[in-house]
Amino acid sequence: MFWISRPRIETLPERASDRLVERIRRGDNPDMSEVVDAILVDSGGDARKAIESLVTLNRYLMRENNRLVAAVSPGYMRGSGGHRT
Repeated sequence: MFWISRPRIETLPERASDRLVERIRRGDNPDMSEVVDAILVDSGGDARKAIESLVTLNRYLMRENNRLVAAVSPGYMRGSGGHRT
C-alpha cells in the first residue's frame, strides 16, 4: 500500500487565521474585517480560494454540529418535550 507522508505540524508556516484562533481562545473578539483579512491573506489574495475555504469550513461545522446534536440525549433538549423536530 502506498502512503503519503504528511508534514509535521511544526514545519507548517503560521497562517494569519491561526493567530486569530489563538486570540479567540484567549477571549479576544476580533472584528469581522480582521477575520476577512486573515482569510484573504491565507488564500494569497485569491477570492475563489477564500470562498472555497469558507465553504469547506462551513461543511465541517455543519457535520460537527450534526454529530453533536446526535450525541445529546433527547432529555436535555429544552422545550421539545424530549422529541427532536
